[in-house]
Amino acid sequence: LSRSAIAAVNTGTGALSVTATGRVSSRHGTAIVASNAGFTTPLGNNPTEIRGTDVSVTTGEVYGGKSGIVAYNSGTGSVTVTATGAITAKKGLGVDATNRGSGALTVSVATVSANDGLSAGDADVRYGGIRAVTEYGNGSVGVSATGDISTDQGHGIYAAALGAEDGANGTVTITAAGVTAGGSGIRAVARGAITVSATGIVSSAGTAGKTVGKSQQQENRIGPVVLNATVVSDDVSGNFDAGIYASATGAGAISVTASTVTASGFGIYATGGANIDISVASVSAGGDGVVARNSSGGSISINASGTVQAGTSQATSRFSTGIFAHNASTASAGVTVTAADVTAGAIGIFAKNEGTGAVSVTAGTVSTSEATLSGLTLSGTGVLSVPSAAVYAINDESGAGVSISVNSVRGGNHGVYAINGGTGDLEITVSSTVVADVVDNASVTDITGITALDTGSGGSLMIRAGAVSSDGGDAIYAKHVGADSDASATISVATVTGDGSGIYLQSSGGGLVSVTVAGDVSAMGSATNSDGFKVADSAAAGVRVIKHTESAASGDVFVDLQAVTASAGDGISVTSSATGAITVTATNVTAMNSLHSAKGVYVSNSSGEGTSVKIDVSNVTASGDGIHAKNMGKGALTVSATGSVASTGSTTSGSGIYAKNSTGGDLMIAVTGNVMAAGSMTSGIKAENEDSTNSLTIMAQSVTGGKDGVH
Repeated sequence: LSRSAIAAVNTGTGALSVTATGRVSSRHGTAIVASNAGFTTPLGNNPTEIRGTDVSVTTGEVYGGKSGIVAYNSGTGSVTVTATGAITAKKGLGVDATNRGSGALTVSVATVSANDGLSAGDADVRYGGIRAVTEYGNGSVGVSATGDISTDQGHGIYAAALGAEDGANGTVTITAAGVTAGGSGIRAVARGAITVSATGIVSSAGTAGKTVGKSQQQENRIGPVVLNATVVSDDVSGNFDAGIYASATGAGAISVTASTVTASGFGIYATGGANIDISVASVSAGGDGVVARNSSGGSISINASGTVQAGTSQATSRFSTGIFAHNASTASAGVTVTAADVTAGAIGIFAKNEGTGAVSVTAGTVSTSEATLSGLTLSGTGVLSVPSAAVYAINDESGAGVSISVNSVRGGNHGVYAINGGTGDLEITVSSTVVADVVDNASVTDITGITALDTGSGGSLMIRAGAVSSDGGDAIYAKHVGADSDASATISVATVTGDGSGIYLQSSGGGLVSVTVAGDVSAMGSATNSDGFKVADSAAAGVRVIKHTESAASGDVFVDLQAVTASAGDGISVTSSATGAITVTATNVTAMNSLHSAKGVYVSNSSGEGTSVKIDVSNVTASGDGIHAKNMGKGALTVSATGSVASTGSTTSGSGIYAKNSTGGDLMIAVTGNVMAAGSMTSGIKAENEDSTNSLTIMAQSVTGGKDGVH
């Protein structure tokens, strides 16, 4: 006090007011000190507390060799600090305002410059731009700065409503322009609502550009007990922890709106609360880009209109996630992620819902650079071991479906990995390309362009994409339960290139199963053995469809392909135990494996309640049977082929065309080109209709076999 320009202390019962119309300066001390100190009179067994009411400081320009303004109230009223001029604090706090009573605290300033030249950091709370704290009752805190706040040491703005009583719900409201700090740019803690608005750039060299709801352990304050948090900002940058950190508990909500966020740790980290709503333009983060974790019910919504780049720090890049959204409560109401372009090390977009709502992901280009061998434990988000993927979406059993719509994806283990355990549909749409490739981990083998697991009690599976490729596994791997009688499984893509199978689809739904590829299908059919070497996998087909159901619905299977090339397994393999029909159309099918009798087209209807089987193909070449068709259903079996059908292998049993109708219906084979089987004991065409009441018709031009032309 002895070095202060103005030092006012009130020990009475009234208000304390300080007004200065000119410049207030103290070279070596604090410029203005205003204190409602209060005391207790020593009157034997009946002491009397003497407390003041309000504290008010109004001033223009302020210069302090230590702090600028200190306002303290242990009385019953409010604290108000208003400074219309610039505040400079060389070594301390620009404004240090504390209300230990039940009243509110308001700080309104123009600009604050503190601790110029001190080393950056936030460990010492004696330094900073503005510190505004209410310690008891429902006293709320309001901080308003029309100009820039800067401090090389400590937080730019620290505001806390720390009412310790049960039921206390003091709020914090901060309105700022630009903030630059050695510690947090803005840090706010409250039991009630928090609202932070910054129209300029918020920059931090310490733990966070903007922190909402995080406790100050150095001050031994209470933990993060925020009910509502709203953050609105222009640009934010921060080191170590996060650019923006928001934490809430109870039934409150978190809302974050920002323009550009740059951080060496998390870009945006929001946790707790009821609903979490994040809207940001662009994010560049050394760790994860945007993290939203909700365990209290409600929904999560993330909207990133610009680029989200995660893993810019070399130390954390490999395991970084671009956007992470996890509704961890069974009472939650869904997850929605909307983004432009997202890049990350391990996972581009992760969206998981454990509640009743749906999961929706909409994005532009999403890419990752890494693959993991045995699953990835996401940093800072609890124990979640998941595969690396550009887009990873999962809805648990109480959920209402998964919807993914992106422009293009490139992932390490997977391009798109989606699981729907709920009652709704699983829908994946990629308007351009899907690529899954390992950049620098050759031992990773679980690699798919698209993995879709629809394991719920109902709903349909839909996959639509452009070119889909995987350099270490199936291009598309899909399983569909779909217990509803009309639950369908549909795949429609432009081209498919798989290191394993091109497409693998297994469905037990009661509705239609449909696979359509407009362009080429290529399946290298390779697998990695225990020694790490790639070997041929005879189970890897160009397209493999398995349909089985106990439903009384028709369960038809429809496959429409163009050019199909399989280097190890069958070109096309379709099996069904459903009650419906099978239709396969294709052109230019090649299935060649010198060590295995790979079939060009393999179709089997094993249900006695099934209906017809129809195959319409052209130009088929295989090391095993060119076409192998079996129908145990009640309908007809029809094989139509234009161009050549050839079995070129040296096996003794491969036929150009093998067809068998076991239960009922006519069997017809019509070929306009050449049919050939090269094996020594083979038939060009081998056909059998076990029901003597139905016809067997073969129409062909040129048929040759090692033993029989037609059998």
